[in-house]
Amino acid sequence: MIRVVGTLPPGPGIVVAMPHVSHLDGPLLAACLPEPILWGVDPESMESQPWKAGLWLTSFLTGAEIVPLSSDRPFGYRALARRLRAGGKVGLFPEGGINRTSAPLLPFQPGAERLAQLCQVPIIPVRILGMREWIFSSAPAEKKRLVPRVRIEIEVGRFMFTLPNKDGF
Repeated sequence: MIRVVGTLPPGPGIVVAMPHVSHLDGPLLAACLPEPILWGVDPESMESQPWKAGLWLTSFLTGAEIVPLSSDRPFGYRALARRLRAGGKVGLFPEGGINRTSAPLLPFQPGAERLAQLCQVPIIPVRILGMREWIFSSAPAEKKRLVPRVRIEIEVGRFMFTLPNKDGF
């Protein structure tokens, strides 16, 4: 069961930022959003199986697009900025990778905040609760389930230009 609480606000340019605890976080959110967004993705995930197939299948089924993000190659970051300046929405995982610890959040990388400030757009925090319990998630959980109860919370009234600390998400 998946329950979505809130919606992305209309209007030009939004950075959707959410913590990452499983490989299904991005595809799950892409399937639940009313419009496709451009996702910044780790280049390794775009090149290695089975994640490569999953990303491209998600793109095909939801209309979402993906772009590789790497500090070595700035082209993905530029593609995200172009999309935001054109009034589109982009999605990022501000922790920089999957959280495989028991901590609720890892330290945030500066990319989402820099992108939002550069393009003068808000960051909309999103949380996916319940995916830690999915049996294929590497994040620790009390009980693992084949089909977890998932709740997606879109922080509607919480626009921000700076990312919160680990207690503020």
